[in-house]
Amino acid sequence: MRRTATAVAIAALLALTGCSGSDEAEADAPKEPLSFADAGDADAYFADQYGGGADEHDGNVDVSIESRGTELQDQDRSANAILDFGEGVEFDYDTLTLSIRAESGSGCGHRYTSDVVDELTGLSTSDGSLVFTEIWDYAEASTPCNY
Repeated sequence: MRRTATAVAIAALLALTGCSGSDEAEADAPKEPLSFADAGDADAYFADQYGGGADEHDGNVDVSIESRGTELQDQDRSANAILDFGEGVEFDYDTLTLSIRAESGSGCGHRYTSDVVDELTGLSTSDGSLVFTEIWDYAEASTPCNY
């Protein structure tokens, strides 16, 4: 009885803290490679992962992501979104415009050339080869975010 109560208590504690044995297995599992054959594929991914979407017109790709309300969080999300796009894109494009939408309806945007996206792809914020707070500095043009 005592072992059962202890096991139940540990399981409840792990559930409350968001820990489980399966998380370690998931963390060790290789990441599925991203593949965007067209803007429609990218749209589904960015809607699911970032609460936004993607659209392409005349060689220009517009990707939108939801703001998290702070500059640091939005810079981190921007870096991840650009890296994800660069990893998965399989179609030709000229520019990537990343729009960050706030719940209030306001937003900002940053336009990157395909060459810059290619340069950033393969870098990582986790190993320090890309500093996420500098991601907007790579943009060709920007509309500033107001926080």
